[in-house]
This record gives sequence, C-alpha cells and structure tokens, in this order.
Amino acid sequence: MPEHVYRVLVRGRFDKLDPPAREKLRRNADQQDVLNASFTEEGTLVYNESIVAFTFRLVVRVEFDDKAEQRAQDAAEERLMARFDEIGCGYRDLRFGVTDMDSMKINRPARERR
Repeated sequence: MPEHVYRVLVRGRFDKLDPPAREKLRRNADQQDVLNASFTEEGTLVYNESIVAFTFRLVVRVEFDDKAEQRAQDAAEERLMARFDEIGCGYRDLRFGVTDMDSMKINRPARERR
C-alpha cells in the first residue's frame, strides 16, 4: 500500500502546570513564532506568553487505507504525549485537524496550465 503524508494540527490547553514546567515554558515563549510555525516530523509546539493554550503541528507518514487518518491522529497524540512528558506537564481539550497532503488538489493559475 502507498504511504501518504498527513499534516496534523492539534489544538489544546495546558493542564497541571507546576511552577518548574511553567517557568520552562515561559523562558521559551518569546521564541515562539506563531505566524511562521511549520509542520515538522518531530512536531512544532506553539503557544504564547499566557501559557494557556497551544498548537502542535506535525507531519505524519502512514500507509494509506480507510483507517489512515485515525492512525495519523494517534501518531500525533503519541508524539504530543512524549513532548509534554519532556516538559513535565499535562494537556486537555484536544482537537485534531488531519489533512492528507497527497490527496489535496492544487489549483494552478491558468497561465501555468498551458
């Protein structure tokens, strides 16, 4: 079966932040470039100084079948859990957006189609 590339955008809220974890996040908050955050295979965690909500953007490659989207979402959650274990905090209220990049139609301007 062919492999498809999925972009997964996870939105959620920080939970159970102890003072060391909050300070670790706060130190890195000014390095967050929300507007230019990219989708990467290791995952890009983006949040602002309030340290309330976050987005986690990543690329997942899975074999394509009728359950591929769910497997991509599960893989994203596993990577998110690993990242939050490193930070030492929890999360809640997760919402997933999964996009199959291999099935997206690209609309090219008419001048490029000739």
